[in-house]
Amino acid sequence: MKKALWIRFLTLALALVMLAGVICSCKKNPPEEEVTTVKDTETDAVTEEKEFNALNVLGENDLGGDTIKFYLRSYGGIWDVSSLYADTILSDTINDAVYTRNEHLKSQYNFDIDMEESLAQFYPTRIVTQVMSGNFDSDVLTASGYDMTKIAVQGGLMDLNNIDALRLNETWWNNTLNDQMTIGNTLYYASGDLMCEDNMAVRCLYFNKTLANSIGTNPADIYSMAAEGKWTMSEMFELASKCYVDKDGVSGKSEGDVFGFTAQKVAVHYVFMTAANIRITEKDENDVPRVVLGKGSDTDIVDQISTYLHRDDSVYLEGDGLVHKSFRSNSALFMTEVLGTVVSMRDWDVKFGILPMPKYSNEQENYHHFADGNCLNLLAIPTGINARLNKISFVLDAMCVESGKTLNPAFYDKCLRGRYAYDPESADMIDIILDSMFVENANLFKGDSANDGWGIIQSELNAAVNAGSTIKNVVDTYGTATSILIAKTVEKLKDISIAQSY
Repeated sequence: MKKALWIRFLTLALALVMLAGVICSCKKNPPEEEVTTVKDTETDAVTEEKEFNALNVLGENDLGGDTIKFYLRSYGGIWDVSSLYADTILSDTINDAVYTRNEHLKSQYNFDIDMEESLAQFYPTRIVTQVMSGNFDSDVLTASGYDMTKIAVQGGLMDLNNIDALRLNETWWNNTLNDQMTIGNTLYYASGDLMCEDNMAVRCLYFNKTLANSIGTNPADIYSMAAEGKWTMSEMFELASKCYVDKDGVSGKSEGDVFGFTAQKVAVHYVFMTAANIRITEKDENDVPRVVLGKGSDTDIVDQISTYLHRDDSVYLEGDGLVHKSFRSNSALFMTEVLGTVVSMRDWDVKFGILPMPKYSNEQENYHHFADGNCLNLLAIPTGINARLNKISFVLDAMCVESGKTLNPAFYDKCLRGRYAYDPESADMIDIILDSMFVENANLFKGDSANDGWGIIQSELNAAVNAGSTIKNVVDTYGTATSILIAKTVEKLKDISIAQSY
């Protein structure tokens, strides 16, 4: 996960000091790369720590005026990528930070940046067709997690682990998330500090403070439970049950009622399974995903989650339009949604707070949060541009590093923890959420069988949980089929990587 900013800066500063010592002993770099000692007439020698920026970390470079072109997921929707390119200063916090970062790097390293907009939310077929025909003219691709897997298995993306010039192991790349997305030690798409939209795909919990007070619950007490690690599903659903009101006079649960909990039914199973630390797949010692669902007590836990979701009329599972409408009209106590929703929620007339998803029980050590492949923005390098890989890699690393003093403070501190969070408690909760993101590969490979989609098992799990049925039959029926599709995918991705290494 992306760490709290001060932790990242401290870690990188220490790493830089250690690196400087190695450089000094090897005598291969010019003096300006070394730590400088300055003597003052009245004090002992003082070691100056260099500022963390691209020049001090990556050194000098001249890219010869080349243009690096980004293909942006940009369609006028919530998942537009806006943190890679900016035309001019607009007195907008994010835009201006991006513009400042890019202009400084362009001047420092003699290159230019261009972009092309996707004009669509999803576009895997278009990218594969253009890449394979040699007509894709962008150097870096951004797309959803779902699109990336489809493009990767058809040979449209470079295995980033084969690109020596790309410093993927450095802390300015999102190593936790990237490690989760490797398959068979290949990595075709990644997340890093140069863009902020990736973290907005994590699903968390919003709560209505006014409704909490109306049932005699102080919002501060909920925050305290979460901060102390005592926020559980039983606590949340108990509060939700107290909140239900048959407000519209229509017999039974209906759209006009006041609910305790609302969520998108297409994703609610994954959200709570992840929160309970239940996985469909886990990777073995060879970095190969294996189906692990059905082992131990996890089936019973998922069945209990299903029971929670059907315990009474206080739970409202619908499409995102009705879910948002319910919470926006102050008619839902809790709503699970992606963190990105918080941007538009500032215009809602709701006094809300942000919480981590609850643990299954107090015996669970940590919180866990599902990063939705539909929403997750990732970046990749398309095949066919081998001659320019070093320049592209350098620009990506430089943008990541330089974001440490431009994009990251603008987004995480000024916007996410400041403008979008109503209270300091929510800001603390955001740190918990971002530090516990999890990507399920069975979700990322949600597609049709021609693209090695493993989605059959997750869609059947969704149907069973929404129907209140046990998931044992789903595991028994689809576990083996999923394993076969995984093996097919692993073989393809490894073969593509080997072919690219020659």
